[in-house]
Amino acid sequence: NNPAMALGGLTKGVSPLGLVDMVGNVQEWTSSKVPNIGTTSFWYVTKGGAWNEHESLLEVSNSSKNNPKWGYDYNGFRCAR
Repeated sequence: NNPAMALGGLTKGVSPLGLVDMVGNVQEWTSSKVPNIGTTSFWYVTKGGAWNEHESLLEVSNSSKNNPKWGYDYNGFRCAR
């Protein structure tokens, strides 16, 4: 089972700016690329912490790299306008 929550599912911890759901649900894909060492391909950077990570990694500044061709239930998108 994927324990990811619907956006706005938790109201505890709202920031002074009214921001919610910034970390701890899914890592967010970014458009930043990093080289996959030893190949000609690239990985994409993901930011934030996901539900399956240790609480010490649940920070907006946390970053990882992943291959978008692989499916993970702990990566997603944040749509902003």
